Amino acid sequence: MNYKIVDNDQTPLPGNVIDKYLDRRDPSHPEHNKVNYNANYKGYKGVVWTPLDLPYLDLNLDHLWTVWQNVLGNKYDGLAQPWFDKRPDDMNSSRHSTYNDHDYRALILFKNGDYYADVKGEWFDFVKDEFPEVVDFVEALPFDNVRWIAFVGRDEHGVGPHYDEWDGARKVLVDQDPSQLRVRWSRVTDWKDEHFYLTKNHGQTRIYPQLPPATNSMAYDGTVHEHGADKGFHPKDRIQLMPMGTLNIPKWHELLDRSIEKYKDFVITVDHFK
Repeated sequence: MNYKIVDNDQTPLPGNVIDKYLDRRDPSHPEHNKVNYNANYKGYKGVVWTPLDLPYLDLNLDHLWTVWQNVLGNKYDGLAQPWFDKRPDDMNSSRHSTYNDHDYRALILFKNGDYYADVKGEWFDFVKDEFPEVVDFVEALPFDNVRWIAFVGRDEHGVGPHYDEWDGARKVLVDQDPSQLRVRWSRVTDWKDEHFYLTKNHGQTRIYPQLPPATNSMAYDGTVHEHGADKGFHPKDRIQLMPMGTLNIPKWHELLDRSIEKYKDFVITVDHFK
């Protein structure tokens, strides 16, 4: 079985925080209407998560961290956030929620990118100079437009169940699902013992998919099933690339068809949550 199912009663989320997510079932809770579990999931062929049939994108994580620090130190024109050891406070609006432990840190790659508005992003010059392979890879992806992109990481506490996109943006993702295309690198974790999970019941039951080593690209639902991670890592150990934009549906479905066939033993569908 190329995934694992975990019951929170047997293996609690780190910090034993399950109650604060279960509290969202109360209609008076400020997060209640942000959880979309009861919606009809329209993801392509019922796919909730899948590896993608894309070539493995190499990245030197030590070099990434050096560039991150150079941007932070104004040696390059760009935008970078200090890591948690320098700024432990919440810098990123807790994923548009009331929780203060959903924080993340990012090395922003677009000079005019927008997390909310549908703009056409433009690369910072340092990205083209330091990561030309990333530029080529992203520009070949089946997007009509990428509005925001960054290398993103979390502190060691990980993160509870959430959606990546803010509430308003999720409405346009319904017909693109599984709409969250990500690329991940790790030199400290075993692909068969994953920390990323999917849930449709506030983390009470968590499905941990496995991303096979032939690829480091994946896609997952952005509108109904939430996701999280039971652990976080320093960027020199594990990091992910997070593009956000509008997918070209015919090209996207063509890639999904190839991916579903190639990685059929790894795909997670709605049936896994029944």
